[in-house]
Formats: sequence, C-alpha cells, structure tokens
Amino acid sequence: MSKKQQITVGQPAVKDAMKERELVMKVTKEIVVKFVEMGRVTPASFNEVFSMVHDTVRDAMGKS
Repeated sequence: MSKKQQITVGQPAVKDAMKERELVMKVTKEIVVKFVEMGRVTPASFNEVFSMVHDTVRDAMGKS
C-alpha cells in the first residue's frame, strides 16, 4: 500500500474526529451561554464552568 493510499484510508476517521470535536464545542457553548443568560455563570467562574461542561459533554459523546 502506498503512502497516498494509507493517508486516504485514514482521512474519514480524522474527519469524523474533527466533526465530533466541533459538535462538542458547539454543544458546550450553547449550554454555557444558557447558564450565562440565567445568571448562573460569572466572568470569574467562566473558565471553571466551561471546562466542567466541556468534559461532561465530551464524556457523554464518547459513551453514545
């Protein structure tokens, strides 16, 4: 198998992984935006909350 064939074979998996990461970020953003709108997240707690939500969404996506 040539290098070009090897790369082509692996590309769908890379694209799927990129799509999943993009989806995790979009879902995380929407959840955190709702928390901000509800007054549950302050600028001081944003980093911590975003990280926790991101980890939870990523874990949930991996289990589905």
